[in-house]
Amino acid sequence: MKCYKCGSFLYENDYCAECGANVAQYKRIVKKSNELYNQGLEYARDRNLSGAIRCLEVSIKLYKANINARNLLGLIYVEVGEYTRGLAQWIISKSLQNDNNMADYFLEQLQNSRQDLNLMNVTIRKYNKAVGYVQQGNYDLAEIQLKKLLNDNPNMVQGHQLLALLVDRRMH
Repeated sequence: MKCYKCGSFLYENDYCAECGANVAQYKRIVKKSNELYNQGLEYARDRNLSGAIRCLEVSIKLYKANINARNLLGLIYVEVGEYTRGLAQWIISKSLQNDNNMADYFLEQLQNSRQDLNLMNVTIRKYNKAVGYVQQGNYDLAEIQLKKLLNDNPNMVQGHQLLALLVDRRMH
């Protein structure tokens, strides 16, 4: 771990050996952030993606430079169909740590996969079109659009949620 003030390596004591800054609170925050990352990782392994997202978002709020948490959060966002949020996490991750960062690999894989990029664009367009139909009061068209979207991308949580609201609206 590095000192937040001067960037030098921190040892066991609560003060930075180089600049003398009190780093006790900083160390507790980073430790809690890492604990939340590990909990989020366990949730992700168990496929509890919403639980993983909650843990990882709090982890990042505590310590914005938690690169592992950002990269995993990006993967999960992409998995649930929130592509732009996933890309944003990887880009922030790269800006915080340019060298030796897994975000490079994820971004490269995405750029090299025309099929994935096309799926992202189509999914976002279909979802936005469905939202537009809902705003216009064309609930049947929105439902049809969402069913098409979920056929292409069954992992898009927001699509399932909006479809559930539309079906519930129709039932009542």
